[in-house]
Amino acid sequence: MKVRNSIVIIFVFVFSFFSCEKDKEQKNSDSTIYFTGISKKDFEGNSLSEPDETDWRFDDEWTTKEEDLFTETYSCSNQECLTNIVVYPNPFQNRFILNLSDLPNSSRLAIRLVNKNFDVLFEHDSIEGIVSIMPPNISGYDTLRLYYKLIDSENYEFKGHGDILVQE
Repeated sequence: MKVRNSIVIIFVFVFSFFSCEKDKEQKNSDSTIYFTGISKKDFEGNSLSEPDETDWRFDDEWTTKEEDLFTETYSCSNQECLTNIVVYPNPFQNRFILNLSDLPNSSRLAIRLVNKNFDVLFEHDSIEGIVSIMPPNISGYDTLRLYYKLIDSENYEFKGHGDILVQE
């Protein structure tokens, strides 16, 4: 009887463990991703609204769909990223400025600008400093998302995203 109870307990534990892992995998790959909220900035990068607390950070946890935007993956760091990223103006019409400050030496930023269908509209794998970006084919879109990965000199990655409003 004790052996049978032990087997049942082990079976329940193993089944529960794999169910949780499956739920995590499914959540990670099938989550609906919403483009909501922007941090409004003027043509000089000054804030025009309260910031969207989910945007322009370097500590995102991405779904499989988001990870698949980038072919290269690196180890995540447990350190805090001290680089600041600002995109302005937001909303923008035909071009925006991406400004990185406190970028460590020998680091680079890889970006992917996507629409809500995850079609990549613009990509670049080595950005430093201040860059003017004029993505093609943005007419008809309302909100785009910029995904980015900072790869430091030790090949650790810090990742994030920010939503950008297209203004006609």
